[in-house]
Amino acid sequence: TLKTISFESLAYTLYPNPTQDIVTIAMTTTQRIEQVAIYDVLGKKLQEIRVPQESQTVLNLAGYTKGMYLAKITVDGQQTTVKIIKQ
Repeated sequence: TLKTISFESLAYTLYPNPTQDIVTIAMTTTQRIEQVAIYDVLGKKLQEIRVPQESQTVLNLAGYTKGMYLAKITVDGQQTTVKIIKQ
């Protein structure tokens, strides 16, 4: 069967945001995270994390400077992007 998921159905929480170092992304449904990619504001990919079909993952931003980053979250083949602020 073909499974279609719209962006509106990607229910997740991302905390804490703003953050000092560690950010948690957790699905609030039964969906599983496949991958998370971190980008700077210029669009340069800084990190890509393949998640073994878990409903939660932790990002460590300790090596990054203060500022805004974008996290592209892939769930069931669908992607959404969220801003992360590092303090």
